[in-house]
Amino acid sequence: MTILSFRVTRSLALVLFLGVVGGACGVGPDKGATDIPRSQVPFGLLERTEVEPVNTEPAEEVAALFFVKGDRLEPVFREVATEAAPAEVLEALLVGPTRAEFRSGLRTAVPEATSIGSVKVTRGVATVNLTRTVGDGRSDDQALSVAQMVFTLTARPGIGRVSFTIDGEPVDVPDGSGALTSDPVAREDYEDLAPPRR
Repeated sequence: MTILSFRVTRSLALVLFLGVVGGACGVGPDKGATDIPRSQVPFGLLERTEVEPVNTEPAEEVAALFFVKGDRLEPVFREVATEAAPAEVLEALLVGPTRAEFRSGLRTAVPEATSIGSVKVTRGVATVNLTRTVGDGRSDDQALSVAQMVFTLTARPGIGRVSFTIDGEPVDVPDGSGALTSDPVAREDYEDLAPPRR
């Protein structure tokens, strides 16, 4: 046997030996689940983690809408989208009272054909652009219909007065005394129509 063949034989024997020893020391396949005592489970793995459910419902808030009872305004509270735009709140007002509210004596003085083009708020004044005048209803209801919109809008944060336009042009509206004005109006202009104090 030459020195070269002796070295090759020795190297092969070493490789085979290491393979046998390595295989014997390896981890064999699991035969099934094994119970681990609680004391051997790493800290924190057995603690329950509460997961907050994801709320898919749209967030809502309550808005005051003002309808008419007798010859004065009466607030009704409705759910609207959180941070609803003033135009959205007015649209809710234009829907009118529910059947239950109607049976309780509430009505609206806003003419049915009234529709809102837009509402823009600048420095505390909401400018309501109507597509039709609020004067289409009974004449004694005109001030009430304007008051409904004024009280509803000024119940929203950041609005103190309301002006009205039709197709972008200022329009005269009656105040609480029946006098016409194109100036912005506020709740104080409709004190005689305000909800009764309780």
